[in-house]
Amino acid sequence: MPNVVASVAPADPTMAEAQGATPPPWLGRPRTALLADVIGGARRNWDKLRQLVALVAAYFRPALVRSRLERLRALGHADAVPSIAQLLVAGRDQMIVSAAAETRLFYRSQGIPWVFHNLRRFLSGPATMLDPIGLFAPRDALIHHVLQTFHRHPVYDLVLLTAHPDGVAEMARQARQINEGTHPHQRALASLIEDGSYHARLPSEIAAFEADPHRLGRCDRCLARRGLRRKPWLAHRPSPRTAPHPSRRLRSRRRRPSRRRLSPA
Repeated sequence: MPNVVASVAPADPTMAEAQGATPPPWLGRPRTALLADVIGGARRNWDKLRQLVALVAAYFRPALVRSRLERLRALGHADAVPSIAQLLVAGRDQMIVSAAAETRLFYRSQGIPWVFHNLRRFLSGPATMLDPIGLFAPRDALIHHVLQTFHRHPVYDLVLLTAHPDGVAEMARQARQINEGTHPHQRALASLIEDGSYHARLPSEIAAFEADPHRLGRCDRCLARRGLRRKPWLAHRPSPRTAPHPSRRLRSRRRRPSRRRLSPA
């Protein structure tokens, strides 16, 4: 009787595997040590306070936000200047419709506890989590956000940094520091990043953006090759062929709320 060998179809990769993410080095450490990493000392907490005050102040300084939008428009990254109310509606959509759901799935695939990790992110830098749009946050809060949490590609954040005259150059400098182990917030940032290979590839992403600020991001070039676009957990995203350029996403995100009826709070 001939032997029959059952063929087993290979399992689909997890969200983290499909994106080329590796396990973070801090997984498995005691929670008390992880909390100590992000609380920090006097210098780091002073930086957190300055960033938080600057963020809150920006919500009451529409002229400051408008000047950032005007700079983005002048650089070709935006074609309209929305109102503060429209920005807040866009921020709500960003957090509720896409970012939170995707992040939760990614954390699950990496074995990262959702509540505890987000608590640590908040303790490490409240200003990095309180601006879903990125136009109210000060420059260093945006940079720490990019260094603190995994991005499939950081193009949207780099576009926002161009609203600050030295934003992208400072981002490149701090990315070098994190890889050299000399960043002032090294302990917290290394203890928070959800992909063990993310910091190593970040300088090349920034350099590519500096060479062409209107380039497509890493995920738009390679997600189709990895089969990620076909996964049900990203089914709501556009196909690679129709995916908008990051600057067009910025423009459409600003335009979309203007079609809504905005009533006073």
